[in-house]
Amino acid sequence: MALGAYLPPGAFFSHRTAAALWRLPISPPHAHPERLDVAAFDGRPGAPRAWLTSRSLSPFLAAVTTRHGVQLTDPATTWALLTPLLGRLEAIALGDAVRYEPRSPGSRVPSAPPLASRQRSSTRHSHSRIVATAPRLREIYDDLSPKAASPSERHLRVLFHHWGFPPPQLDHDVWGDTGELLGRSAVAFPTHRVAVEYHPTRRDDGATQCTSVAEKSQLYVTNGWRLLRVTAELLYLRPTTLRRMVSDALDSSSTYVSEHRDSQNRPGAHGST
Repeated sequence: MALGAYLPPGAFFSHRTAAALWRLPISPPHAHPERLDVAAFDGRPGAPRAWLTSRSLSPFLAAVTTRHGVQLTDPATTWALLTPLLGRLEAIALGDAVRYEPRSPGSRVPSAPPLASRQRSSTRHSHSRIVATAPRLREIYDDLSPKAASPSERHLRVLFHHWGFPPPQLDHDVWGDTGELLGRSAVAFPTHRVAVEYHPTRRDDGATQCTSVAEKSQLYVTNGWRLLRVTAELLYLRPTTLRRMVSDALDSSSTYVSEHRDSQNRPGAHGST
């Protein structure tokens, strides 16, 4: 049965159901994960049902559009509705996904517009009104970035800010000493020549992925960069170890960069330091 068949007359999907339809990063609710979130303007949609969580929304604080043939709140409104229900990291990851501008390595031009920019001007107007009426939304909105590609990368940058590290560059292209593109890194500290990338613990392409990472790491090292790999275990279970690892890399970067430059100036010198 088409999903729209579950919508009561005059209703639209909102909250987590809308986020899922937009393919936004959102964890399922701990209670009643099978329920659909629906809403209507100025009144609850239809009679109560066990498989629906229904809400009434003001038309002045929400914008509705169509996706996959069903009515639902637009991405900006969906973020604003969910943020009060989420922890800070999850709210920022969700907002970053709404604003994310994908691009190809080496290009400064986005390959696709962010989700929010596809909406009508009324969406931006309603979104600004939502943010203006909620201090927490406004605070988190100021921390959003269009350059973080995944929730884990977004969590990384928030932690780095919280730990007082220098402001990093996101979605950063790393270039070699002779001008070739070495790769793109999620988080980078160009002044320190330190790059940080998140790598999931399990990969379906196994050996191919390991080879690619090893080659990229060698290219970085040869050109005076340090590439730090962050796993889910480090990020979510051992953040103290992660903090120390990044801090040590930044603290020692001046010596590392200096040694690399000296090695490049020695006749016949090549390889890593």
